[in-house]
Amino acid sequence: MNWDDMRLFLAVARSGSLSGGAKLLDLQHSTVSRRMRKLEEDLGVRLFDKVRNGYELTAAGESLKIAATRMESEVLNVDGTLSDKDLQLGGALRVTAVDSMATSLLMPMFASFSRRYPKVTVHIIVSNSDVSLAQREADVAIRLANTPPDTLIGKRVTTVSSAILGDADPVLERWCDPRPEWELGMWILLHPDLKRTARVLAFRDHMMEAIEAQSDLFGGRRG
Repeated sequence: MNWDDMRLFLAVARSGSLSGGAKLLDLQHSTVSRRMRKLEEDLGVRLFDKVRNGYELTAAGESLKIAATRMESEVLNVDGTLSDKDLQLGGALRVTAVDSMATSLLMPMFASFSRRYPKVTVHIIVSNSDVSLAQREADVAIRLANTPPDTLIGKRVTTVSSAILGDADPVLERWCDPRPEWELGMWILLHPDLKRTARVLAFRDHMMEAIEAQSDLFGGRRG
């Protein structure tokens, strides 16, 4: 067994399908199918049963998932330790944000960070679903929530108010004032293993400064 096989096996096991595993790791469906068949042949056991909605783990597959998860934990611990020692403002940085913010208000902030730190390659994951920081699918998450996960560290940067707004168009007006019960906190969240990584901290500080400068807009205090 090797880590690449285990990483692929976990992606399929967690997504419940070959296509889901391929999408998580940006691989071709045929590649995933071939490698899973090869893994089963090498181990001499059947790991998945085909069901109506995808694939289910067999008893052997469940056992392997436990072992592979332990392997993953060790690999991520090593990766986190090495990342802590990465004092250079360079390398890849994966950021996830909800599409309602990422494609409009936040995108100019991402662009200004890239201009400020050109050696950091920023990959933006626009998604409303949970992208796992614990499994290092992303390094930083910008999320709208009032109760973020306890397993992550971060700060509530501002409050986002909601109403039927026309602020973006000068010929439109608001239909009503923002509703307090619709307010959500905007959080910048990190995995604890990355709390001393230079590029992550630089991005966090840059975004906090940029978001706080626009706090009136996020809070609905501009007409």
